[in-house]
Amino acid sequence: MKPTDALARALLSGLFLSAGAKTVRSPSGLAPKAEAVTAPIERLARQVLPAKLAEPVTADNFVRLNGAAQVAAGVALATGAAPRLGAGVLAASLVPTTFAGHAFWKETDPKARAAQRLQVLKNAAIAGGLLTVALGEDRS
Repeated sequence: MKPTDALARALLSGLFLSAGAKTVRSPSGLAPKAEAVTAPIERLARQVLPAKLAEPVTADNFVRLNGAAQVAAGVALATGAAPRLGAGVLAASLVPTTFAGHAFWKETDPKARAAQRLQVLKNAAIAGGLLTVALGEDRS
């Protein structure tokens, strides 16, 4: 493995380690935005699961779970313990994060729309880097 590979993995994982840890500690700031993604799952859980099992199916817990997955996958990527798996999980975690957090198509203000669109493009670029790691050739 080249030193640049370790540097690239550390750079890719840093954001997820920091943001994921913050999200695990305090999910309620992000939960309202996540409800666009989690509400259908919550409704389904309440229809098919006993009440006691459906109780923890909340936006807060989905956000917390996503943050925990980002921390675990970030560690796997940063340390090189399971870089492909970690990168794949991180790329997948960006889908609900981007859809819920940066819904530029819902913005009516042109500046807000442009700002959210930029966030979507940044997340897409990060996902591209992660997919390169997850699906790339083994060079070790």
